[in-house]
Amino acid sequence: MKRFPKLAAMPAVILALSACQQAPTKSTLAPYDMWMASAEASIRAQNVVSAKANFRKAAEADPQAKEPWRRLAELDFNAQDYGPAITEAQEVLKRDPMDSTAQSVLTVSGLRVAIDALGMIHRESDPKGPAHLEAAKVAQKLRETLGQDLLTPPKKKRKGVKSPGAAAADTRRGAAVIRGLSDSSDPFSALRADN
Repeated sequence: MKRFPKLAAMPAVILALSACQQAPTKSTLAPYDMWMASAEASIRAQNVVSAKANFRKAAEADPQAKEPWRRLAELDFNAQDYGPAITEAQEVLKRDPMDSTAQSVLTVSGLRVAIDALGMIHRESDPKGPAHLEAAKVAQKLRETLGQDLLTPPKKKRKGVKSPGAAAADTRRGAAVIRGLSDSSDPFSALRADN
């Protein structure tokens, strides 16, 4: 071995070179991860068009993933493009029925589309037309689901004129509270008197 000292080191050099030769030259990210990273970078660069295209490519790369669809739904919702936002939220819910973001996007987008449709119905000339009849069915369903009180504006209370006796009682009650006396018609008077 004294004659060939360099040959003894050869196996180590060959092993090192073969390891370099087998190293991957491509990106180590999977296609889904690559598209998602590109989409997020596009959002940071405020290029929504590119971000949406990359999210769609990520959705194609992993058809079971909900995240690209959720991000698309959020982008379209924020742009007030409710039709696509609804469709994309439904894609999320196919993959995860309990996703609260998708549920919110779907619900609020649907209600905003309904409000626009109600404006069109209001302008419709025939009050017995098909759009009015369908709207009445939807309104009934909303009443059943949300409750009548939520769909009916609250009635405004009329301020009535107090009788002279009621006005005098209010004055006495106010005077008793100011002096720190307990007034049985004011349950908080004792608390205020202590302060």
